[in-house]
Amino acid sequence: MHLTFSLRAWQAYSPYHHDIADWQSWAKQSVLPENKGAPPLAFVPAMQRRRLNLPAKLMFAALYGVQIEKDTPIVFASHDGEINRSFALWTQLFKEAAMSPMSFGLAVHNALSGLWSLFDGNTAEMTAVSSMDAVLETGLLEAVTLLGDGAEEVVLVVVEEPLAEGYDVNTVRAPFPYALALRIAAGDDYQLEYSANHEYSADPYIRKYWSALGWIAATCRGDQSWATNSMNGVWSWRQR
Repeated sequence: MHLTFSLRAWQAYSPYHHDIADWQSWAKQSVLPENKGAPPLAFVPAMQRRRLNLPAKLMFAALYGVQIEKDTPIVFASHDGEINRSFALWTQLFKEAAMSPMSFGLAVHNALSGLWSLFDGNTAEMTAVSSMDAVLETGLLEAVTLLGDGAEEVVLVVVEEPLAEGYDVNTVRAPFPYALALRIAAGDDYQLEYSANHEYSADPYIRKYWSALGWIAATCRGDQSWATNSMNGVWSWRQR
């Protein structure tokens, strides 16, 4: 499998990274700076802003930063999705035998993309992708397909908020919450190729399902090539 595309803009946010300089420092030193909290989102009306949880705020900041044109298709991709909201709903259900209908509606996998659509008035096609591994690459596969169907641009946004440590669950967690938005178009500035390798162990890969962070690090370092190991193969990246 071979994909090509060009990148017109990108933006990423986490509680620790609010600008490119933060990400560049992290990419070089692998040390998290001071926790700055959620981005302020001054462009969002206060009443609406108060309804957004952390992953939604990170996503809004990333999408706003790439300056999306009206009615641009958006692909939302995530491994964890609204997992913390879902766990909280289960806890509420066990304790109170009831749950908030609003929280239940916002716990579905495409809820974040719906919140952005309501805010931005975007009526274009929106796709929500859930991936066990290679989340960024899986989302790009969907985004490049939309370009092939005639879209002039497509925005891919990867959003992760790992399961809170307070839940005693034997699982793998991303190192911190983040959102990465890529505004892509047809072209060949980036080449992405998948090679199947069924002998590859899933264990080393599963610890790096957050491949979007690897993309940010490689981009900030100026790498021309790198690879993402997945459960059954390898995604090889090259940029001009």
